[in-house]
Amino acid sequence: NGPTIPRSEWDERIRDMEKAQSRISDICDAMGVKIKNQFSSSYCWVFATTTCAEIIRAVQQQATVELSPASVGAKIKNFRDEGGWGTQSLRYGVEQGWVPTLLWPDAAIDRRYDTPQANAERRKYQVDEWYELESNNFDQVATCLLIGLPVSIGLSWWRHQVVASDLVKLDGSGNYGVRIRNSWGLQYGTNGQAILTERKATPDDACVPR
Repeated sequence: NGPTIPRSEWDERIRDMEKAQSRISDICDAMGVKIKNQFSSSYCWVFATTTCAEIIRAVQQQATVELSPASVGAKIKNFRDEGGWGTQSLRYGVEQGWVPTLLWPDAAIDRRYDTPQANAERRKYQVDEWYELESNNFDQVATCLLIGLPVSIGLSWWRHQVVASDLVKLDGSGNYGVRIRNSWGLQYGTNGQAILTERKATPDDACVPR
């Protein structure tokens, strides 16, 4: 419900973040936040929000810990490989938390990893504040990125959920887009990342861990 940053300020803010190397992508590189790979699973909706949770830890200068998307998605879907919504996975991360990848591999939809030890670790990795953004509101996404908050964006045209990490000015066009982190491994785009135009990156659903 807060105000969005006016578009008239976007160019200067983008330049300042690039100069200070304070963009989310810069922080991910510095803190070693890795690109994930969902392989053949349908869990993009939870891979995106899990990556956002890892990024928020990096932004807050907490120790880098890889978190398991499957430790959330499998519990929500009763160990079925099914699609879902980013807000579903983020709510579970708020209420229950994530299991580190060391105890539950990222894409393992497998009850063997649902152990007392794994679930005891969840409480260490919970999100306690989050936003749900308005549908089709690119300015809200841009505002979050300009204050250092990654956004899990659901895109109906792609039937896919990814992480918006940086607001970018598209060269020579006067238009904007976002840098995304996908969950298809490093082979996607440039080291797992790509640029989407504003039209392509305007989400049908979006959520932000804080």
